[in-house]
Amino acid sequence: MKKRLLTRKRLLQLISALSVVAFFAAWQIIVDFEIVPNELLATPLQVWKLLIVKLYNPNPDGALLTTHIWVSVQEALLGYLLRLA
Repeated sequence: MKKRLLTRKRLLQLISALSVVAFFAAWQIIVDFEIVPNELLATPLQVWKLLIVKLYNPNPDGALLTTHIWVSVQEALLGYLLRLA
């Protein structure tokens, strides 16, 4: 019985991992075959590269990604607190 549960757990983990891979593969294919033009939708690799750049480079808007995240968290918390009031 325990072995069967372990096998089911592994299967669910595999399905989860494959779902993520399928999502990124579909995204890449959509852009590569120009179903959606590259001007409107970047590839996953382009997004990843820009994420890394924005962690260390404040250009073009003068702020790092962490600054943007912090401001977004503050705005979300403020909105939540205003809703409670």
